[in-house]
Amino acid sequence: KYRNPKFTATYNDKCFSTNIALTPKISPTTVLWNTETKTEPSSTKKVINKGEYWFHVDTPTFRSINSEPTYVELNIQPEAPKIIYTPKALICEGDSIILKSNLTEKIIWNNTLISDKIYAKKTGDYTVKQILNNGCFSKEAKVNFTFTKPLPKLIINNTSNNYTICQSDSALIKVTNTLDSLLWSVGGSENQKYFNKKGNYWVNYKKNNGCITENLNFTVDVKLRPEKPIISTTNTYIIGISIMSQWLSIATN
Repeated sequence: KYRNPKFTATYNDKCFSTNIALTPKISPTTVLWNTETKTEPSSTKKVINKGEYWFHVDTPTFRSINSEPTYVELNIQPEAPKIIYTPKALICEGDSIILKSNLTEKIIWNNTLISDKIYAKKTGDYTVKQILNNGCFSKEAKVNFTFTKPLPKLIINNTSNNYTICQSDSALIKVTNTLDSLLWSVGGSENQKYFNKKGNYWVNYKKNNGCITENLNFTVDVKLRPEKPIISTTNTYIIGISIMSQWLSIATN
């Protein structure tokens, strides 16, 4: 029963046979593998190196011929690509981070997007791996980013964000939701300001953690006042003379 020993090879991954098991097809006994110097039980042998493998039954009273050799090629899964990005101590809502890979071909991000780079714009995990020619994948690299909570939207007292005033008047611009640390384009941090010059302005809000809202833009348009009407004193004088002449004429007659 040991004159022509054989074994079977099994693996648990169709892409990467890194867990190959060689199992002698014989009754329990002791065997000697060509890669070993000592006999061992005829149970499953784990292969950790590529090469040619064979064995023979080796007992105190019997030694069989060698089994037919089999060459084992280990398909090692490639290491994960490296994710390259510029670290930030604080990532505010509305920001984005460019993620690149040190590899450039057949790169897949988050299991869906095949591209050499992506933009991280929200809190969560971002993964990358490489598609191999045989349809298998490399190991996966992962990074996680946390974006700050949404900042409040600024509201001012004119929903159109356009103000029209007359010359020498002022427009009162007031942020109606109560916030501190406001920043106006003309300087200052108060929650309201007066504007009397034509122009484009903005106001934003800086949160305590350092994040800043997008600028809330508004415009002020100044209209010129019309000139004051002028009353002619000459016409009044002529009318006065005409009336006086008529009165003298009546008195004389």
